[in-house]
Amino acid sequence: MVFIDLFYVDFQRLQNENQALREENHALRESNARAALDDSGSLQEQVKQVGTMMKTFACSWQSGADQTLMLRRLGEFGDVVRSMDNKMETMQQHFNVNVSIGEPLMRRSRLTLRVT
Repeated sequence: MVFIDLFYVDFQRLQNENQALREENHALRESNARAALDDSGSLQEQVKQVGTMMKTFACSWQSGADQTLMLRRLGEFGDVVRSMDNKMETMQQHFNVNVSIGEPLMRRSRLTLRVT
């Protein structure tokens, strides 16, 4: 009987740890969702800036040096977008791999001890 009590205590401890992991996982997902929203806001700001630069370029027939600078900035902007896409893809893969963290433990009825 003592063995069963110890087993039940261990089972309860594991359930509590699993619940804590689920809550931590949920908090991380919320945190990452907020961070993604923040990134998209700054990305939108960058898109506006690039659009303004292109309008200015189209209206003013700037010099070759100005055109080169603008093309360089557009290239840097493209690098930023690709980098963000890669980071988001990596995060999604990471969460897909670790989705089992939040899975519930087996039910107590399935953990019956057979005494022969």
